[in-house]
Amino acid sequence: MRDLPFPASFRPFAAYETEATALYVFEHSLVPGLLQTSEYARAVMATRLNTAEDEIDNLVTARLARQAVLTRDDPPAPLLWALIDEGVLYRPVAPAEVMYNQLMYLVEMSRLPNVTIQVLPYSAGGHTGLLGAFTIADLGSSPSIVNVEDITYGRVFEDTATVSRVTLHYKSLQSEALPKGASRELIARVAEERWKGTAQQTWRTSSYSGNSGGQCVEVGNAAHLIAVRDSKDPDGARLAFGREAWEAFAASLKADTN
Repeated sequence: MRDLPFPASFRPFAAYETEATALYVFEHSLVPGLLQTSEYARAVMATRLNTAEDEIDNLVTARLARQAVLTRDDPPAPLLWALIDEGVLYRPVAPAEVMYNQLMYLVEMSRLPNVTIQVLPYSAGGHTGLLGAFTIADLGSSPSIVNVEDITYGRVFEDTATVSRVTLHYKSLQSEALPKGASRELIARVAEERWKGTAQQTWRTSSYSGNSGGQCVEVGNAAHLIAVRDSKDPDGARLAFGREAWEAFAASLKADTN
């Protein structure tokens, strides 16, 4: 692990991650690194400024190598308790196929006996976790360590006061999360309805697009959803409507043009 090209700010925490008996992770915008697929990890790493392709390759390799801790036999693998905000499931970090595979990988990993994945639903509102992602490493007989992620790629805290404060935040967030089974069902449903459908659907230009070329709206049918995207940015953000909601929206547009 020492030879892997971790970001400098993460290196102090890397050793604690391998020594931990339990890891408590919260993520508000991305899938936790320990649970990322290679394609998703590459998409995340590609957002780094002034980073060459070979460096991205090295960073992805290092991230995937960290994941071996979850399935090791000796010493026993740590318990992983991962809390993720529901928004993580919908954020288009990568193309639809990659997002679908990533969410289904979460479903698969959540079935491991040492892995618990819980989703903090939108209904939790503006929770404190929106201030930033973090990981708590429980080191058994030694004091716990915290890694707090930020724009500088993270900071490590060992002082008791900070660790206790972050632990309280985690417990508060966990009290608002869906149970393990319900979380797994939600992740699978979003994978199927939001990402699998949009990866396979056929797009057509909406009749509500403007004729000037400035408004290029495309619509696609996907199972139980109607997806809408900008044809000039097909891999960008998309809106998803239930069929009834879309029909009501279309009806309102027709009423406005009459």
